[in-house]
Amino acid sequence: MSVTAIANYTTRVVAEELTTVERQEALKFLDTSLVEKLIAGQYNKSVIDWADSLASSIKNGEFKDSAPGWISCSPTTSTDALQCPLIWAKESNGYDCSHVFNYANGTDLCDTSYYKNAIPIIESQIAKQGYRLAAWLNVLFDTTVKGPSKPGHEDDAAGRRDIKY
Repeated sequence: MSVTAIANYTTRVVAEELTTVERQEALKFLDTSLVEKLIAGQYNKSVIDWADSLASSIKNGEFKDSAPGWISCSPTTSTDALQCPLIWAKESNGYDCSHVFNYANGTDLCDTSYYKNAIPIIESQIAKQGYRLAAWLNVLFDTTVKGPSKPGHEDDAAGRRDIKY
């Protein structure tokens, strides 16, 4: 989703001239209530507990086998700073048709099967983005992690490659 689209949805959420249904549709792109309900109900209102659970799922749980594929496009594989975020956004936007727009107009999304079906997607997406962020931070701050080399760029004194982001 582009920055312009996010701004548009933000404006629509508070636009009193729109119907409740139109405002709810805009809210789906910004809504945190599904995550808040998940954290309150399953993690004793603790974001730390939720993050720990996701990290555990990545290290040795349900995400262990798929996690390495989440960074097949990463700062360690691409010299184009926009390539990976665009690929990741396209992947995430794939849920728009398969799930996001799959609801009954005017219903409370937290009290329907929409919530139950959204939670695995939400947890997977948050885990992916956290894992990807960690890969980016490792390249930026860990001198033992190298990014891809660019023609004409040499390793620096610390052994890191010159990557411009």
